[in-house]
Amino acid sequence: MRFADLLRLSALGLLRRPVRTVLTALGLAVALGSMLLFLSLGEGLRGVFNTELGTVGPDLQVARTRAGETLLPHMDMNPAVVGELRRLSASLGIEAVTPVAATIRQSLDPAQSAVFYGLPAASGIGAMFTGVTAARGRLLEPRDAGQNVAVLGARAAQHLGLDLGDTLELTRRGRARVIGVLKPESALTDTFTFLPIEAVQRAFGVEDRLSLAALRLKNPADADRVAAALTGQPQIGGLGLEISTRADVAGNLGRLLNSADILSLALSFIALIVGGWRWSTPC
Repeated sequence: MRFADLLRLSALGLLRRPVRTVLTALGLAVALGSMLLFLSLGEGLRGVFNTELGTVGPDLQVARTRAGETLLPHMDMNPAVVGELRRLSASLGIEAVTPVAATIRQSLDPAQSAVFYGLPAASGIGAMFTGVTAARGRLLEPRDAGQNVAVLGARAAQHLGLDLGDTLELTRRGRARVIGVLKPESALTDTFTFLPIEAVQRAFGVEDRLSLAALRLKNPADADRVAAALTGQPQIGGLGLEISTRADVAGNLGRLLNSADILSLALSFIALIVGGWRWSTPC
Protein backbone atom coordinates (compact mmCIF):
# COMPACT_ATOMS: atom_id res chain seq x y z
CA MET A 1 0.00 0.00 0.00
CA ARG A 2 1.30 3.38 -0.97
CA PHE A 3 2.06 6.07 1.62
CA ALA A 4 -0.60 8.33 0.10
CA ASP A 5 -3.20 5.60 0.58
CA LEU A 6 -2.18 5.25 4.24
CA LEU A 7 -2.62 8.98 4.78
CA ARG A 8 -6.04 8.90 3.10
CA LEU A 9 -7.21 5.97 5.24
CA SER A 10 -5.92 7.67 8.39
CA ALA A 11 -7.75 10.86 7.52
CA LEU A 12 -10.97 8.96 6.85
CA GLY A 13 -10.63 7.17 10.19
CA LEU A 14 -10.11 10.43 12.05
CA LEU A 15 -13.04 12.14 10.35
CA ARG A 16 -15.37 9.18 10.82
CA ARG A 17 -15.82 9.91 14.52
CA PRO A 18 -14.74 13.56 15.00
CA VAL A 19 -15.88 13.78 18.66
CA ARG A 20 -13.80 10.76 19.66
CA THR A 21 -10.85 12.09 17.66
CA VAL A 22 -10.97 15.48 19.41
CA LEU A 23 -11.32 13.94 22.88
CA THR A 24 -8.46 11.51 22.27
CA ALA A 25 -6.23 14.30 20.97
CA LEU A 26 -7.01 16.40 24.02
CA GLY A 27 -6.24 13.49 26.34
CA LEU A 28 -2.88 12.86 24.68
CA ALA A 29 -2.07 16.58 24.72
CA VAL A 30 -2.84 16.83 28.44
CA ALA A 31 -0.71 13.75 29.17
CA LEU A 32 2.27 15.05 27.20
CA GLY A 33 1.85 18.55 28.60
CA SER A 34 1.72 17.31 32.19
CA MET A 35 4.82 15.20 31.60
CA LEU A 36 6.78 18.21 30.34
CA LEU A 37 5.41 20.41 33.14
CA PHE A 38 6.35 18.01 35.94
CA LEU A 39 9.84 17.43 34.55
CA SER A 40 10.42 21.17 34.13
CA LEU A 41 9.13 21.81 37.64
CA GLY A 42 11.48 19.18 39.06
CA GLU A 43 14.48 20.76 37.33
CA GLY A 44 13.41 24.19 38.53
CA LEU A 45 13.14 22.97 42.12
CA ARG A 46 16.59 21.41 41.91
CA GLY A 47 18.00 24.74 40.81
CA VAL A 48 16.25 26.59 43.64
CA PHE A 49 17.45 24.11 46.27
CA ASN A 50 21.05 24.24 45.02
CA THR A 51 20.96 28.04 45.10
CA GLU A 52 19.32 28.27 48.51
CA LEU A 53 21.64 25.72 50.12
CA GLY A 54 24.45 28.16 49.41
CA THR A 55 22.81 30.74 51.69
CA VAL A 56 22.71 28.38 54.67
CA GLY A 57 25.71 29.03 56.87
CA PRO A 58 26.34 25.78 58.83
CA ASP A 59 28.32 22.94 57.31
CA LEU A 60 26.89 20.09 59.43
CA GLN A 61 23.60 19.35 61.13
CA VAL A 62 23.06 17.08 64.14
CA ALA A 63 19.50 15.87 64.72
CA ARG A 64 17.45 12.75 65.36
CA THR A 65 16.64 12.47 61.64
CA ARG A 66 18.80 13.02 58.58
CA ALA A 67 18.58 16.42 56.93
CA GLY A 68 16.17 16.50 54.00
CA GLU A 69 14.15 13.45 55.10
CA THR A 70 11.58 15.68 56.79
CA LEU A 71 10.75 19.35 56.37
CA LEU A 72 12.01 20.07 59.89
CA PRO A 73 13.13 17.69 62.67
CA HIS A 74 10.82 17.47 65.68
CA MET A 75 11.77 19.36 68.82
CA ASP A 76 12.82 16.25 70.73
CA MET A 77 16.63 16.42 70.93
CA ASN A 78 18.32 16.60 74.34
CA PRO A 79 20.07 20.00 74.77
CA ALA A 80 22.99 18.22 76.45
CA VAL A 81 24.13 17.34 72.92
CA VAL A 82 25.04 20.99 72.37
CA GLY A 83 27.36 20.94 75.38
CA GLU A 84 29.03 17.78 74.12
CA LEU A 85 29.52 19.31 70.67
CA ARG A 86 31.08 22.41 72.16
CA ARG A 87 33.41 20.24 74.22
CA LEU A 88 34.61 18.55 71.04
CA SER A 89 34.85 21.77 69.04
CA ALA A 90 38.55 22.50 69.51
CA SER A 91 39.72 19.00 68.62
CA LEU A 92 37.46 18.63 65.57
CA GLY A 93 37.80 22.11 64.10
CA ILE A 94 34.24 23.23 64.87
CA GLU A 95 34.01 27.01 64.85
CA ALA A 96 30.44 27.48 66.11
CA VAL A 97 27.56 25.38 67.44
CA THR A 98 24.06 26.84 67.03
CA PRO A 99 21.08 25.16 68.73
CA VAL A 100 17.79 25.45 66.83
CA ALA A 101 14.18 24.90 67.91
CA ALA A 102 11.89 25.03 64.88
CA THR A 103 8.45 23.83 63.89
CA ILE A 104 5.90 24.19 61.10
CA ARG A 105 2.29 25.22 61.53
CA GLN A 106 0.54 23.80 58.48
CA SER A 107 -2.85 24.91 57.23
CA LEU A 108 -4.78 25.09 53.96
CA ASP A 109 -5.14 28.80 54.70
CA PRO A 110 -1.82 30.61 53.95
CA ALA A 111 -2.66 33.14 56.64
CA GLN A 112 -2.50 30.36 59.23
CA SER A 113 0.59 28.53 57.91
CA ALA A 114 4.01 29.46 59.26
CA VAL A 115 7.53 28.22 59.94
CA PHE A 116 8.71 29.27 63.40
CA TYR A 117 12.50 29.21 63.63
CA GLY A 118 13.99 29.66 67.10
CA LEU A 119 17.65 30.72 67.38
CA PRO A 120 19.85 32.05 70.19
CA ALA A 121 19.35 35.81 70.07
CA ALA A 122 23.06 36.34 70.77
CA SER A 123 23.96 34.51 67.55
CA GLY A 124 21.22 36.07 65.49
CA ILE A 125 19.77 34.95 62.16
CA GLY A 126 23.21 35.26 60.54
CA ALA A 127 24.34 32.14 62.40
CA MET A 128 22.14 30.08 60.06
CA PHE A 129 21.41 32.24 57.02
CA THR A 130 23.85 34.61 55.35
CA GLY A 131 23.02 37.91 53.65
CA VAL A 132 19.85 38.53 55.66
CA THR A 133 18.89 42.19 56.08
CA ALA A 134 15.85 43.99 57.46
CA ALA A 135 13.53 45.97 55.20
CA ARG A 136 11.76 47.43 58.22
CA GLY A 137 12.66 47.36 61.90
CA ARG A 138 15.66 45.25 62.95
CA LEU A 139 17.04 41.73 63.28
CA LEU A 140 17.38 39.69 66.47
CA GLU A 141 19.95 41.08 68.91
CA PRO A 142 21.49 39.74 72.15
CA ARG A 143 19.08 41.87 74.23
CA ASP A 144 16.17 39.85 72.78
CA ALA A 145 17.21 36.63 74.56
CA GLY A 146 14.16 35.13 76.26
CA GLN A 147 11.85 37.83 74.93
CA ASN A 148 8.66 37.25 72.96
CA VAL A 149 9.70 39.06 69.79
CA ALA A 150 9.74 38.00 66.13
CA VAL A 151 11.35 38.89 62.81
CA LEU A 152 9.24 37.91 59.81
CA GLY A 153 10.31 37.01 56.30
CA ALA A 154 8.78 39.20 53.59
CA ARG A 155 6.32 36.56 52.37
CA ALA A 156 5.51 35.41 55.90
CA ALA A 157 4.58 38.96 56.86
CA GLN A 158 2.38 39.24 53.78
CA HIS A 159 0.61 35.93 54.39
CA LEU A 160 0.07 36.62 58.08
CA GLY A 161 -0.97 40.23 57.45
CA LEU A 162 1.46 41.55 60.05
CA ASP A 163 3.87 44.47 60.26
CA LEU A 164 6.07 46.21 62.83
CA GLY A 165 4.51 46.37 66.27
CA ASP A 166 1.79 43.84 65.51
CA THR A 167 1.24 40.77 67.66
CA LEU A 168 2.00 37.34 66.19
CA GLU A 169 0.06 34.41 67.68
CA LEU A 170 2.24 31.30 67.76
CA THR A 171 -0.10 29.13 69.83
CA ARG A 172 -2.82 29.71 72.40
CA ARG A 173 -0.12 29.99 75.03
CA GLY A 174 2.43 32.04 73.09
CA ARG A 175 2.51 35.40 71.33
CA ALA A 176 5.30 37.62 70.05
CA ARG A 177 5.69 41.25 69.02
CA VAL A 178 6.97 41.85 65.49
CA ILE A 179 10.21 43.86 65.62
CA GLY A 180 11.40 43.37 62.03
CA VAL A 181 10.47 42.34 58.49
CA LEU A 182 13.18 40.99 56.18
CA LYS A 183 13.96 42.08 52.64
CA PRO A 184 12.73 39.53 50.06
CA GLU A 185 16.15 38.09 49.24
CA SER A 186 15.80 34.33 49.73
CA ALA A 187 13.03 31.82 49.03
CA LEU A 188 13.82 30.16 52.39
CA THR A 189 13.98 33.15 54.72
CA ASP A 190 11.05 34.83 52.92
CA THR A 191 8.71 32.25 54.44
CA PHE A 192 10.28 31.93 57.90
CA THR A 193 9.47 33.64 61.18
CA PHE A 194 12.54 34.01 63.42
CA LEU A 195 12.29 34.21 67.19
CA PRO A 196 14.57 33.80 70.22
CA ILE A 197 14.87 30.08 70.84
CA GLU A 198 13.30 30.34 74.30
CA ALA A 199 10.14 31.92 72.83
CA VAL A 200 9.54 28.95 70.53
CA GLN A 201 10.25 26.37 73.24
CA ARG A 202 7.95 28.15 75.67
CA ALA A 203 5.10 28.60 73.18
CA PHE A 204 5.11 24.94 72.12
CA GLY A 205 5.71 23.49 75.59
CA VAL A 206 8.85 21.48 74.79
CA GLU A 207 10.89 22.78 77.76
CA ASP A 208 14.50 23.08 76.54
CA ARG A 209 14.32 20.45 73.75
CA LEU A 210 15.85 21.19 70.35
CA SER A 211 15.19 20.36 66.72
CA LEU A 212 18.84 20.31 65.71
CA ALA A 213 22.31 21.66 66.31
CA ALA A 214 23.99 23.41 63.36
CA LEU A 215 27.78 23.33 63.12
CA ARG A 216 30.03 25.74 61.27
CA LEU A 217 33.53 24.40 60.59
CA LYS A 218 36.81 26.27 60.37
CA ASN A 219 37.44 24.39 57.14
CA PRO A 220 34.20 23.38 55.34
CA ALA A 221 36.18 20.85 53.28
CA ASP A 222 36.53 18.76 56.47
CA ALA A 223 32.75 18.16 56.68
CA ASP A 224 32.93 14.43 55.88
CA ARG A 225 35.83 13.86 58.28
CA VAL A 226 34.12 15.69 61.15
CA ALA A 227 30.82 13.91 60.46
CA ALA A 228 32.57 10.54 60.67
CA ALA A 229 34.31 11.54 63.90
CA LEU A 230 31.04 12.65 65.50
CA THR A 231 29.30 9.46 64.44
CA GLY A 232 31.92 7.52 66.41
CA GLN A 233 31.33 9.54 69.60
CA PRO A 234 29.19 7.67 72.17
CA GLN A 235 27.40 10.88 73.21
CA ILE A 236 26.52 11.76 69.60
CA GLY A 237 26.41 8.84 67.16
CA GLY A 238 26.04 6.39 70.03
CA LEU A 239 22.68 7.98 70.90
CA GLY A 240 21.33 7.39 67.41
CA LEU A 241 21.72 11.01 66.31
CA GLU A 242 22.24 11.69 62.62
CA ILE A 243 25.04 13.91 61.32
CA SER A 244 24.29 15.41 57.92
CA THR A 245 26.45 17.46 55.56
CA ARG A 246 25.23 19.89 52.92
CA ALA A 247 25.81 17.16 50.35
CA ASP A 248 23.49 14.88 52.36
CA VAL A 249 20.78 17.55 52.31
CA ALA A 250 21.11 17.99 48.54
CA GLY A 251 21.15 14.21 48.03
CA ASN A 252 18.04 13.56 50.11
CA LEU A 253 16.15 16.40 48.44
CA GLY A 254 17.30 15.10 45.07
CA ARG A 255 15.94 11.65 45.87
CA LEU A 256 12.60 13.15 46.86
CA LEU A 257 12.47 15.06 43.58
CA ASN A 258 13.47 11.96 41.61
CA SER A 259 10.60 10.06 43.24
CA ALA A 260 8.26 12.87 42.22
CA ASP A 261 9.61 12.68 38.65
CA ILE A 262 9.01 8.92 38.51
CA LEU A 263 5.47 9.36 39.83
CA SER A 264 4.68 12.09 37.30
CA LEU A 265 6.09 10.01 34.45
CA ALA A 266 4.03 7.00 35.55
CA LEU A 267 0.84 9.08 35.68
CA SER A 268 1.57 10.59 32.27
CA PHE A 269 2.29 7.13 30.81
CA ILE A 270 -1.02 5.85 32.17
CA ALA A 271 -2.78 8.84 30.60
CA LEU A 272 -1.13 8.05 27.26
CA ILE A 273 -2.24 4.41 27.45
CA VAL A 274 -5.79 5.43 28.34
CA GLY A 275 -5.86 7.91 25.45
CA GLY A 276 -4.59 5.29 23.00
CA TRP A 277 -7.02 2.68 24.31
CA ARG A 278 -9.85 5.16 23.95
CA TRP A 279 -8.89 5.64 20.29
CA SER A 280 -8.62 1.93 19.57
CA THR A 281 -12.03 1.03 21.01
CA PRO A 282 -15.32 1.75 19.21
CA CYS A 283 -17.61 4.48 20.54
